[in-house]
Amino acid sequence: MTEEKEPKEERKEESSSGREEPEESGEKNPDSSPDQEESEQQERGSGSEPEEEEVVSSSSEGKPGDRQKKSSSDQEEPEEIPTPEPEPLLRHLASNLRLLISGILVCTVIYTAVLLLVGKVFWQDRSEGSLVHLDGKPVGAELIGQSFTSAHFFHPRPSSKGYDGMNSGSQNLGPYNEVLTDRVRARLKELEDEGVISETVPVDWVTESGSGLDPHITPAAALVQLPRVSRASGLPQKELEKLIDEHTEGKLLGLFGQERVNVLLLNMNIQKRLGGSK
Repeated sequence: MTEEKEPKEERKEESSSGREEPEESGEKNPDSSPDQEESEQQERGSGSEPEEEEVVSSSSEGKPGDRQKKSSSDQEEPEEIPTPEPEPLLRHLASNLRLLISGILVCTVIYTAVLLLVGKVFWQDRSEGSLVHLDGKPVGAELIGQSFTSAHFFHPRPSSKGYDGMNSGSQNLGPYNEVLTDRVRARLKELEDEGVISETVPVDWVTESGSGLDPHITPAAALVQLPRVSRASGLPQKELEKLIDEHTEGKLLGLFGQERVNVLLLNMNIQKRLGGSK
């Protein structure tokens, strides 16, 4: 019996402790006195005032869009840049004339003088046209062919322009052109009369170069003329063969072009051995 009473007492305590306190919803507590109600109302009033202030302060701040409008309106308008006055026409003409004169001086006078000075210092012979002198007199140019008709000289390739340096160029005749074939037949006939077999004649010796000014012939073209030059000059063929070998220029860098003999330089050596001008 005693054990049953104890749980009942615990239940009473739990029920008394589980009672909720009166909510602050404004309901009056019947047990409270009038003084307590007044103090509660004052506390409630003091707690609601800051909320009103916050509302007022938030409303007084305004929208960010309004601020931007005010700041943009406060900015000053940009000042207008004054347009420069146009320069007179004569001033433009004078500047262009100075530019033209300076360009002519630089490109024609100064540039040419510098090239001439550099050529004279480093390449004196070539800057003067690669002239070849014999006994102190110019007898030709190393880079331009010339005609030799004497029997004791080697002959160059034919030229339809007469080896004129101011009028370079060939006739550009095709392989079936009658003018070319007739010229080649006449040349071969002359060589046969000299005792040369036409089948041994190289093509370059009976045809002209693209410029008509080629100063070189192939070593084969020089060897074909060897018997004639030996008979006319009285020089032994072995000596002439040695001269041909000395004046034979190799390929450029060993790859480009072909071996060639400068006719003018070869004939000058023959002239020196003959000891006179013919």
